[in-house]
Amino acid sequence: MVNDMSNSHATNITLTHREGGQSRTALRIPDGLTPFVRYAETGDNGNPDQLHRLHSIREPVPAVADFVSPVYLLTDEQVAKHDELLSKDDLFRVQDYTSIATKIQTECEDDGRVRYPVFVESDADVVHAEMRAGLKSFVREVLEVDPDDAKWFFSGGSSLHVHFPYYVANEDALQQLRREAKQYNENATVTVDASNFTKKSLVRLPGAEHHDTGSRKTPVSPTSSDEKLQNRIAQMRAGAAPKGNGGISYYAGTPEIVRYSLSDELGVIKEIPTPIIEQQDRPVGTGNVERWKRYNRHPFCPYANAGNQRRSVLVARVKGTPFCRKTTVNGSEAGRTYVPTYIYGGVSADGEYTVWRENAPVQLSKQDYKKWEYQPGDTIVLLGGNSTSSRIIELEDRFFRELTVSHLLHDSKWVNEGKDGRKEALNALRQFGYEVGSAGKNGPRRENSTNNREFRPTDAYRLQQRAEQDGVETLSHEERRDMGNRLLRTRGWNGAIEWFQEQYGERYDRKVTHEQLRSIANEYDDLPSPP
Repeated sequence: MVNDMSNSHATNITLTHREGGQSRTALRIPDGLTPFVRYAETGDNGNPDQLHRLHSIREPVPAVADFVSPVYLLTDEQVAKHDELLSKDDLFRVQDYTSIATKIQTECEDDGRVRYPVFVESDADVVHAEMRAGLKSFVREVLEVDPDDAKWFFSGGSSLHVHFPYYVANEDALQQLRREAKQYNENATVTVDASNFTKKSLVRLPGAEHHDTGSRKTPVSPTSSDEKLQNRIAQMRAGAAPKGNGGISYYAGTPEIVRYSLSDELGVIKEIPTPIIEQQDRPVGTGNVERWKRYNRHPFCPYANAGNQRRSVLVARVKGTPFCRKTTVNGSEAGRTYVPTYIYGGVSADGEYTVWRENAPVQLSKQDYKKWEYQPGDTIVLLGGNSTSSRIIELEDRFFRELTVSHLLHDSKWVNEGKDGRKEALNALRQFGYEVGSAGKNGPRRENSTNNREFRPTDAYRLQQRAEQDGVETLSHEERRDMGNRLLRTRGWNGAIEWFQEQYGERYDRKVTHEQLRSIANEYDDLPSPP
C-alpha cells in the first residue's frame, strides 16, 4: 500500500513506489486541480532566470530549462486564464505581478495548493565520499527513510544532490523541515542546504550544465565504493558526462525527475492511503518500513520484571504523539498506550531485553501518560521501575545522549566488560547535572546537582575528555585506537570519522583515519563492517 503520513515533526511527506512497472503515488490531487511547474534557465550571471509561463507536468521539458520549481495545483479557472494570456503572448498583463506565472504561484501558496519536493543537497568542504556518507546520516536521522531509494547526482559543481520520491504537503511542514535541517547542521560536519526547504525554491535538473564549471548534473550511485564515486566525479569534471541531444529535454531521466511522485502515463492516482499506524502487515517495496516499525515493532516496556531496586533505562527520541492500541493480556483484551520512538539504547529492568538503534514503540503506563509533556524531536531518558511511574528526563545535548548510550552498551550481549551499564549511565547523567533520583516524578530538564560522588568515569570517557580538551595528539597511538574502537561501537563509522575529523581539523588525513578504523574493525567480529 502507498502511504501519506507525517514524520516525527508533523511534516507531511508523501511516499510513492512502483507497482507492476507503473509509478504509484499517494499524493492526492483533488478533482478540478491540475499540477503545473515553473522552469528556469541559467542567466548570464549564473543565477536561475525563471520563464514567465507555467508548464503542465505532462508537457515536454523546455530545451532551455535548467531548473524546476515546486508543483502548483491549478484550478480550472487559473488554467484557463494562463492559457488565454499565453495564446495572446501577453503574459505580463497582470496587475501587481511581474507575470501571470508569479500571480498563480502566489495564489496557490495562499490557498495551500503547493507540493514541495524533498530534495537534499550538500556542498560541505569534504571529499565526495564523506559528503555522501554525511548525507545518508541526515536522511536516516531526519527524513528517516532509506537513502539508497533516492536518486543521487553529482551537481556538476561541488555538491551532491539527492532527489526523493516525496513531497511536503504544506508550508508549515516545509518550515518545520527547514528548522530540523538547521538543527541537524549545528552538530554536523557534512551540513545540508536548509534553503532548499523554502517557498519557490528551485531544483537543478539532471543534465543541466553548471555555470561555473561547464560540467553537467549526472547520476552517481549511492552504494558504489568510495573510490568508484571519486573516479566517477573526476570523469564528470573532465567532460565525460553525456551531453544529450543538444537540449536538456533529451537527457535521460529528466522528465522522470520532474514528474517524480506525481503521475504515470495513466494520469495522477487519487487513492486515499491507509495510515501506517493502522497497517498490520509489514510494508513491502516501500521506504516506509522504519516508520511502520515505530508503531508495530515489539514494544519496549519500561516496567517489565522490575523490583528489588532494579530499573530499566531507555534513551530515545520521540517520533510522534502517544497512541492507544488494544492488545490481549492474560487472555483478555485491554487498551495500552504507546509512544512512537527511535530507541538509541534501552535495557529492561532485569537486563534480559535490550534494544539498540531501532524504531519501536515504548509503552506508557497511566501515570506516565498523565505527565507526558514531550514533543516529537525531543530526546528523553526514561528510568522505569516497578511502580509504573517513571522518571523522565529530557536531554539537551547530543554528546550527553551518545555518552549515556555508550555506558548502556555494557549491558548488551556483545560487550562484556564486567560493568553495570545502567549504573554507569545513571552516574554519567548525575555528572551532567541531571537528577536521576528514583522512579517517580519527571526529572527537571537540568539541575545543578552536586551528587556526583558515585560517578566513576570510564577509561574511554577520560580519553575522550582529554582529547577534546588538550588535543587528540596528546593520546598515544594505542589510546587513539581504543577511542576508535569505542566510537565505532557507539557512533558507527560516520560518527567515528566525524569525531576524528573534528579533533584533527586541518591536519585531518582521511586515508590514514580510514585505514586505522578498518584495522580496528577487522580485529573484532562485533564491530560494524567498513562501508
